[in-house]
Amino acid sequence: MSCECGTNTGFHVTLFNGAVSIKSLRFCAANDYSTRDPITMTLEGSNQTGSALFHGSSWTLIYNGSCGLDTDPGRSQYGQFVRFSYNTISYTSYRILLTSKRGVDCCLQYGEVTLFAS
Repeated sequence: MSCECGTNTGFHVTLFNGAVSIKSLRFCAANDYSTRDPITMTLEGSNQTGSALFHGSSWTLIYNGSCGLDTDPGRSQYGQFVRFSYNTISYTSYRILLTSKRGVDCCLQYGEVTLFAS
């Protein structure tokens, strides 16, 4: 079993109502093992559309660091808010990549991620 399994994975979202400046986020731990909790992440923004979102060059790094689950909050519980009030640029799409996890396990797992514009 590889301790890297699940790292450097993530997702991107395109906002339905147009560009906003994301100022914070919060992860919720999944209902499973704490060794699968993500620990570090990157947040990136883009105003590109379509297939450009699948190419790395269209994303601008906003944040690189803790995802707020440094301390195990318990299963199905929210971690700490991660704030980046310095982000003044509005983007139509955001991408989260999870770069490390708490322990050695077969995967990386979280229950929910909430993005906040204020």
